Amino acid sequence: MEKATILKTLVRVVCRSLSPMLQDATEEYNSLIDPEQIQRRNEVLRRMPRRQRAETKLYRGQNGELGFPFEMLNAALAQIMDELKNKGIPPAILHMPYREFVPFDPESLHPDQDHPTDPKKNIRLGWLPDVRMARGKPITRAKFPTWGFTAFCYVESISASSIEAVRQLFSRAGVACGLGAYRPPNGPFGAFTVVDISVEPNDAEPDP
Repeated sequence: MEKATILKTLVRVVCRSLSPMLQDATEEYNSLIDPEQIQRRNEVLRRMPRRQRAETKLYRGQNGELGFPFEMLNAALAQIMDELKNKGIPPAILHMPYREFVPFDPESLHPDQDHPTDPKKNIRLGWLPDVRMARGKPITRAKFPTWGFTAFCYVESISASSIEAVRQLFSRAGVACGLGAYRPPNGPFGAFTVVDISVEPNDAEPDP
């Protein structure tokens, strides 16, 4: 008997920021090393100039592009889908094509943000004295005032209701979970919404 195939539709989702994104790539790095290494690295970071210190917080792709890890977005969507599942609402998407890194859409960034090492134009690197550590010391995070990205996901069938379900899923994840450091519900940063959604051409393909 031949294996049944499931037709799936690829949907393109364009998202834009509702609030600035803060990044701290060192948090992920710190989870991979021991406490003594973290302490030594933090001492080095504290001696750096403020902007140079913020530069170490950036997420970068293999080619140096700015963006964020795919798993960050995947976790936000999964959290909302779990909440909906508990309410008896079926998932809006089948799955997302995996990619390690999600680059920012260049047009979504502030015009001066394409010069990440130029101190005269590197305005995205923010100093946040209102966010304090246990000892009361200000901490530094890379800050993107405006940002956005394009994501892709598969749905089982295409209809106005399925497209709207995808829109609501991403929009809910953008407001309730967000991306980056100090995102909801722990802070006001990293919120996003959907500004465009469309079906990709030649969308139906058999699921292997």
